[in-house]
Amino acid sequence: SQTQGVVQVRPGLVAHGLTFSLLRILGPNQATITLRWRSPNGDTRISADLDSHFQKYNVYGREYYINFASRFGTLGDQLDRDDRTYEGPETISFTLDPGATYYRYWVGNFLFAGAVSTIPGSQPTVLVRIGETTREFSLAPGLVSTKQYWQVFDIVGGTIIPCEFDCLQDGSGTSLPPK
Repeated sequence: SQTQGVVQVRPGLVAHGLTFSLLRILGPNQATITLRWRSPNGDTRISADLDSHFQKYNVYGREYYINFASRFGTLGDQLDRDDRTYEGPETISFTLDPGATYYRYWVGNFLFAGAVSTIPGSQPTVLVRIGETTREFSLAPGLVSTKQYWQVFDIVGGTIIPCEFDCLQDGSGTSLPPK
């Protein structure tokens, strides 16, 4: 179980058995997307290697596609690392660009071959922060699916628009049409 609270950091403080992450303070046009997941029953042999996928579109089409193979976009936008330990986190940091028509974020299951590990079975959560706005997304408990991709949300004009139908899909996430 997880407990949220305040952790004070000061010289000489030793905190045993605590796991926590630090969130930086964001400016009004700064944003982060953090993907976390875990091994079913703690068994990393059957965990999914989940990956963050993020695309930025402008009036001319796709400007960039950030993922495990291409970690950098424009304006300093980037994926911090490709996590392969089967628990995350992976964080994408970006600056909202007024010239962007929209952004798209989805989660992919890299080890899809054989479908031993699944996206729902890995219990992913996605935390998106834009300025002072925070939204968290997760799949319904008990959901069963062997689909390869979970389309999570789009961002249009700085507004987070959750995926509401056909969010678990097969095929290439890069070809997902705007909704």
